[in-house]
Amino acid sequence: MATWISDIVAALSNLGGAATYDQIYAEIKRIRGSALPNSWKKIIQREIQAHARESSGFSGQPLFYSVDGKGAGVWALLPVPY
Repeated sequence: MATWISDIVAALSNLGGAATYDQIYAEIKRIRGSALPNSWKKIIQREIQAHARESSGFSGQPLFYSVDGKGAGVWALLPVPY
């Protein structure tokens, strides 16, 4: 089974690189297609925030950024360096 991070990256890629939490949730639900744990939305929020520098919960490799600023709930993939 894929990791939450890989599913979030896939969801954002499928959604054009940026999306709201609700759009990300819907796409991950479509991707996973199976029963999700009760806390799945909180897991997604935690993983996004752990991988976004502007988040107070940042603790991992930066993968995402807040499109409209902290608290707006719109997230995007960081550009991949070449």
